[in-house]
Amino acid sequence: MKLAFAIGLYTGMRLGDVATLKWGEVDLKRHQIRRVPNKTARRMPQAITIPIHPMLGAMLADIPVNERDAVYVLPDWATIYKRARGKLTQKILKHFENCGIKTTEAREVGARARVVVGFHSLRHTFVSMAREAGAPLAVIEGLVGHHSVSLTRHYTHVSESASQNAIGLLPSLNGDTALPAGISARNEMLREIIASITVENWRDKKAAALAILATATN
Repeated sequence: MKLAFAIGLYTGMRLGDVATLKWGEVDLKRHQIRRVPNKTARRMPQAITIPIHPMLGAMLADIPVNERDAVYVLPDWATIYKRARGKLTQKILKHFENCGIKTTEAREVGARARVVVGFHSLRHTFVSMAREAGAPLAVIEGLVGHHSVSLTRHYTHVSESASQNAIGLLPSLNGDTALPAGISARNEMLREIIASITVENWRDKKAAALAILATATN
C-alpha cells in the first residue's frame, strides 16, 4: 500500500496505471517511468515519460532484484485490478477510513453517498504540489497526460530536463527521511548531470543544469 501510494503521489498516475505498472516501464538507471496511460491507450497510444522522484526511486531500488523479475511492480494489485477493480477501490477507501480520513459525503435521501477522497486524490495532490513548487503548467500537464491531439501537439516542446526539474521540486513526504524538500533533489540531479558530461553532450547537459538552476532561483 505504501509503495502504491508513493507511485500515485510522485507520478500523478491514475489507479489503473499504478496497479498495472510493469517493471519493463521503469528505468531505475535513467530515473524515469515511460508508460502509455490506460485511459488514452486506444485512441492516443502515446507514452508519457515521468522522471522518478528521489524518494520513489529509493523505494523502488529497495525492492530485491529477484522480486523485480515479476511482470508487475505491484503484482497483487494488478491481479485484483484485473479481476475486480471495484474491490481494489474499496480496499483503498477502507485504508483511508482506517486512517481517519472521511472518503464519502451524503447526498439527497435515498441516493448513494458520493466518494470525495480516494486514490485519484493523489493525482490532484501531485498537481497541487508541483504547481506550488513553481513547475510550469505546461510541464505538469505533459506529465499527467492530456485529452486531445491538439494538446499533445501543444506540449511537445516540454523538455526532459524541465520534467525532471518539476519532479525534483516535489517535497519529500516520507517521515522516515530528513531529505529537504526540493533542495536535495535538485542537488542530486545536478550531480548526475555533471557526472554524465562528455565532449559530445556537454552543450545539452549545460542547458539542463542551467534550467534547473533557473527554476531554483525563481
